[in-house]
Amino acid sequence: MGENGCRIGVFLCNCGGTIDSIDLLEVADHCRKIDDVIHVEMYDFLCSPSMSESMGQTIRDYDLERIVIGACSPRIYMDHFRDIIESSGMNRYMVEMANLREQCAWIHTCDGKGATEKAKDQMLMAIARSRRMTPSIHGTIASVDAELCDGCGVCKTVCEADAISIVSRKDAEGLLSNVDPKICEGCGVCVSSCPSGAMDMELFSNDEILAEVDAATEGSNGFPHIVIFACHWCGYAAGDMAGIKRIQMDPRFRVVRTLCSARVDPEWILRALSNGADGVMIIGGKPGHCHFEVGSLRTRKRMTLLGKLLAQFGFDRGRFSVAWIDADQAEEYANVVDSFIEEVVKLGPNPMNEPREEVSGLTGTWAEKLARLKE
Repeated sequence: MGENGCRIGVFLCNCGGTIDSIDLLEVADHCRKIDDVIHVEMYDFLCSPSMSESMGQTIRDYDLERIVIGACSPRIYMDHFRDIIESSGMNRYMVEMANLREQCAWIHTCDGKGATEKAKDQMLMAIARSRRMTPSIHGTIASVDAELCDGCGVCKTVCEADAISIVSRKDAEGLLSNVDPKICEGCGVCVSSCPSGAMDMELFSNDEILAEVDAATEGSNGFPHIVIFACHWCGYAAGDMAGIKRIQMDPRFRVVRTLCSARVDPEWILRALSNGADGVMIIGGKPGHCHFEVGSLRTRKRMTLLGKLLAQFGFDRGRFSVAWIDADQAEEYANVVDSFIEEVVKLGPNPMNEPREEVSGLTGTWAEKLARLKE
């Protein structure tokens, strides 16, 4: 066991040999060396009924607590794998997927080494995220830390689903935010907008995403080190479509999947850049096409202000970009990402080397500016 004492099982699928641009054996060896990984297995078709049964038995045999799957897009089979681990006695939400097919092997078929290095990093990111996962009852919904909440009402203001109410505390004076799990759509806008840090998600939590960001910026890829936050419904889906169309792209970027571009917290951007990322991009749906209706509009306002703040921090504003791409715009996705990589290459390596604590524990003026970005 590693530092966190959790038992992680890794399952890799070669999708019937369709991802052979990746050296899956090398990826498997890489995973075996990562802390907390107890067992690694490879399959031809992990989604087949017989392999699913075998996976369930392995979970029980090794008493696994978290599962990381390297296979196709989580947009396709995530619910299938959740059903498998739930039938094995685990909480159904203790599984994470790394997209090794559509957004790795299929868009980097001409660069086997680059595809393999990216696959190793995406697995490292998924494993890092899995360590921070906690069992959930409701799945992807917002939650409130009562000790941090001051009842300011910002979360209620930004919630388009009207899932949040401000109520009186039962055991003390003051107000408290309350999320209705039956109404919450899980966009996460309230979380990234919360100035006190009281709001979080049961899935896609801040701890999970920051662990993934840290792993992405500590992975094996050299310059340029690019981190992309992609909306599950739009930007990430466009990446999947690029893979389906076999559009070839520069492999020097790593993807963090989010449920909405508006879920992206300004602190995540600062964390990635302060860790040494050479460039950070957000890809969300075009205004008017956002799955959550107004997520992209909130992102545009917040990230415009963040660009100015980054310049005050000393970061070249060219290292941060926001793009609007719909799910069916695979060619635009490829062009935008490749163009951003080219621009970052022109800027050269990120000269910043600030300790993470200076970003995660901001004080004074900088903390106040970050708080205003969230409003």
